[in-house]
Amino acid sequence: MKIYVVNLERSYQRWIEASRQLDSSGFSYERVPAIDGSKIDYLEYADNVKCRAYMGRDLSPGEVGCFLSHILALKTFLASSEDCALILEDDFLMTGEFSNRLEAIIQMASKLPHDSVSAINVYPSDYKYASNIMQENGQDLLATHRFPQSSLGIFWTRKGAEKVVAAGTTAFMPYDNLLRFLFTGTTQGFSVKPPLVIPAPVESDIKNSNIAFTGNKPTKRSDYFFIRLRRMFIEKLRASIGMLRWKIFNPLKK
Repeated sequence: MKIYVVNLERSYQRWIEASRQLDSSGFSYERVPAIDGSKIDYLEYADNVKCRAYMGRDLSPGEVGCFLSHILALKTFLASSEDCALILEDDFLMTGEFSNRLEAIIQMASKLPHDSVSAINVYPSDYKYASNIMQENGQDLLATHRFPQSSLGIFWTRKGAEKVVAAGTTAFMPYDNLLRFLFTGTTQGFSVKPPLVIPAPVESDIKNSNIAFTGNKPTKRSDYFFIRLRRMFIEKLRASIGMLRWKIFNPLKK
């Protein structure tokens, strides 16, 4: 198991702080150079037609940079010989007993059926659409039927990483929305309680290149509000159906 930290070159101080925390963890870690959306022709890597249909708005440079950075981190993991990985954004703070609880997460994931787990979000969740599975060393593992919308810290299996990379390397929605879209209502998305990492009290440099698209089209569609309501309704419906299926058929009981 290896830890990968997504970090912009200009955010050197954040890499120093991330390294300071991880040096004490006992886990091997590696920096993944983040892509600055403000330094590239980001529209070459974005599909605003799809994004406007699903999100009701255009993507920003920061969102495209974040998307590409995480895809690069997943590809870096897949190119290694590791079976699993923890991918962190550089504005994380480790919570107490980090190493012991990460070991517990690895052990719990290994007890699940081989193909049942793709991604475990280790960021705080509201746990509203979640089913408790097991506990080890004070760490709860939950099946999360509405996947937490954050990419601050995700524990990945190779299966999960492959699924996200296969979805495409062109950004057609923000990365955290993509994760929620792919794993909500499935039996492959999980979370933990308490969280393994929390956000530092700073803004994300990766997402902060958030200059709105200023071409001829408006940033938001005129019906943005209704598209957002529709998206949230569908997400909650998928989560509710997934939770009901889980309670009836629970695939982990097999």
